[in-house]
Amino acid sequence: MAAVERAEQAETAEAVAPPSSGGEVLLKGRYGLLLDVPLPAYDSPTAKAYAVKDKSNPGLSLFAHVCVEGMPLYWLFLERQRQQNIAGVLQLVAEDVVTVPSIGNACPVFIYAQPGVPFRSSLTGPVTVKAIETVLLAPVVEALRELEALNITHRGIRPDNLFLSESKETPGVLLGDCVSSPAAYNQPVLFEPIESALANPAGRGQGTVADDVYALGVTVLVLFLGKLPIKDMDPEAILAGKIEKGSYDFLTGEIPATQIPLRIKEFLKGTLHDTAEKRWGITQLEGWLNSYQAQSVPNVPSPERHVFSFMKEQYTTGRSLARALLKHPKEGCKALREPRFESWAVRSIADQRIARTVAEEVAKNRASPVPAEQLVARIAILLDPDAPIRYKSFSALIDGFGGLLATQYADDQMRRDFSDVAHLHLPQLWLSVRGLEVRDNRKAMKRFQRLKHFLGRRGFGFGLARWLYELVPGLGCQSALVLPEYCVKISDLLPALEVTAGKLEVIVEPMDEHIAAFIASRFSAKIDTFLFSLTSPPGSAERVLGVLGLLASLQNRYGPEQLPQLAGWVWKLLPPVLASYHNQVLRKQLGEQMEKIAAKGSLVELYNLVGNPTNRQADQRAYGVARNQFMRSLGETAQINLKLKRLSTTSFVFGHLLASRVSLLIALVAISIALSKYI
Repeated sequence: MAAVERAEQAETAEAVAPPSSGGEVLLKGRYGLLLDVPLPAYDSPTAKAYAVKDKSNPGLSLFAHVCVEGMPLYWLFLERQRQQNIAGVLQLVAEDVVTVPSIGNACPVFIYAQPGVPFRSSLTGPVTVKAIETVLLAPVVEALRELEALNITHRGIRPDNLFLSESKETPGVLLGDCVSSPAAYNQPVLFEPIESALANPAGRGQGTVADDVYALGVTVLVLFLGKLPIKDMDPEAILAGKIEKGSYDFLTGEIPATQIPLRIKEFLKGTLHDTAEKRWGITQLEGWLNSYQAQSVPNVPSPERHVFSFMKEQYTTGRSLARALLKHPKEGCKALREPRFESWAVRSIADQRIARTVAEEVAKNRASPVPAEQLVARIAILLDPDAPIRYKSFSALIDGFGGLLATQYADDQMRRDFSDVAHLHLPQLWLSVRGLEVRDNRKAMKRFQRLKHFLGRRGFGFGLARWLYELVPGLGCQSALVLPEYCVKISDLLPALEVTAGKLEVIVEPMDEHIAAFIASRFSAKIDTFLFSLTSPPGSAERVLGVLGLLASLQNRYGPEQLPQLAGWVWKLLPPVLASYHNQVLRKQLGEQMEKIAAKGSLVELYNLVGNPTNRQADQRAYGVARNQFMRSLGETAQINLKLKRLSTTSFVFGHLLASRVSLLIALVAISIALSKYI
């Protein structure tokens, strides 16, 4: 199936619920996922393999990987694989989403052309040099060449992730799964370069082709020996051994010199060099394969060693000392403030620019001390610029931030440490030390500056949740209001909320930090006004309108036209909005229309009815005019009352005076009349 067809199918993927008893699940109306036919030989640490039956082409051998619930995917690789077939890797046929009863939440499913048996299961002992060249290296190097041209890496090369190809046109091995987890997440420390192995597995990042070349080198060594080159060592001991002795010497140190042919020894020295820039590239691998002419093998320099004593141990390299300081930050902080450290740094750090920066950091800390963990984290970056950024529980390379945050977002301590890393500008320091003249570093610097802005803002749509969806573009929305639905595309969100609305028992907002951040990072429209409204108190008219405005914007862009359950959910939250209208007649009319529109399922019409800024401003203006008129009327009434009060007092005084005078006149008249009788 063409890659374009796969991409089109991915755009319409919906979660399919299998029967509760397992059995066959129909995907894409064509592929039968046989949950009762597991294929453990094709399992990945983060995906279970099952048989698949193609109803359109029953003769086609397929299998499916059902991914672990909630595990972020290696999205960049998946996007490239959707666009075109990539030689030398598992061939993606289709993809879908399925809800597995034992899990509950929807999980992505990837259907592949079934390869042959796992390469290791076909072996009965060590692999010969000729077989390594023809069966393993020839197809893998070709695959790496194509991946390099696509600007992606595989990051999953190891002996148990190789499969024999069934194709006659492309014999040899195929590289197995790398999509079902963050890049390099499933790689054992043994197969990772030192700087990548120092990071949390989820924070290793995509890396470069040099990381795949290193993993290929270790894989060749294991297959040539027919066993692991070291035994009974935990990952920490393996990492310490690589740092102390160098990868090549550590991994081959216990092998008799005569056991490894010069040709394989040349290959191992070229691929296991601990400096990525000096490690063999694809051109040198091809040159080694295509002729017996010796390729240039980088020499491991032996610089003058200067010893720094710390915690009763002696350290001669910045990498080993940085690791020790990070393990003991309080003691490390004290040691860094001693004059002997600056003296050691000047003599041991080859890059004098970095040596001066170390001295400046220490001097600044003496003048204005900071917590020990902060100082040690900054000095560790300067002592070992290729290593991941490390601070407390945080450890990730610059392109592994998203994977680490996505896999450990539920960990409160990790979220605090992640925030500290951002606030302390550790990514900016790491990038500056590595050189901003490098284009990729400049791009990363701009990105982290932008993300820093999001972290500084409070409220839904910002903070670490915003980082989560900005850094991991293929991550599904993690909101409890959406799960168990699988929402990767922004157009998936409203249908998922519609499903939730039909099951709702308690009325809450159809919004939380995940939904808001998911929309803000995936939706290109201008929604800042709505996000700002979400900072208003819960239950307020402004906040409810912010929620409605965001959801209506999505429906207007992506549909569907009818969302009766979700519209009914939002309608029940609208009383504060209705109460914010001042015109009682209008309020009654809106209330009657709201219910009808909600029944139609149109969030857009609902918002235009009650949230239209023009209508709300008109109501506010009318209320302002009425209020001003009322206030003027109150003033005029007060003045009239005052005049009436003053008028009644004057009338009383003059009334008494007039009455007395009239009474006197009447008395005089009466007396006159009475006297007249007597005259």
